[in-house]
Amino acid sequence: MFRFLWAGLLFLSTQASAQQFICNFDSWRGASDDIGASWTGEKVFIDTAQNLIQRGFSDGWYEPQGISAISRTADFTTYTTRSRERDTTGSTFEITMSFRVYSQGKGTARIDAGARMQDITATGTCSSG
Repeated sequence: MFRFLWAGLLFLSTQASAQQFICNFDSWRGASDDIGASWTGEKVFIDTAQNLIQRGFSDGWYEPQGISAISRTADFTTYTTRSRERDTTGSTFEITMSFRVYSQGKGTARIDAGARMQDITATGTCSSG
């Protein structure tokens, strides 16, 4: 009986902490606005219940990617995803994308491809949905 009660409480606490955010970006650093937006997206949808991040562009949404890490501070929560990409020569490289949602409604996205390119950062606003 105790195990069922504990499992039920754990399920409810997980559901209570599940959140959805949409962040809309309006400025970029590390690249022109067009190039920056092509990497970070113009917006991002974060769904902690599904453990997914999905970047949005003017012509639609990129395929959802799993959240690989979540870290919290008093001022913001960072959601991180990692992927392997191919360049034009067919070589693969890893990209780390982190998305911060600040308690005041600010949002940022950061693309880190290591030494292959300069980091790209987007800034905008986020709201919970």
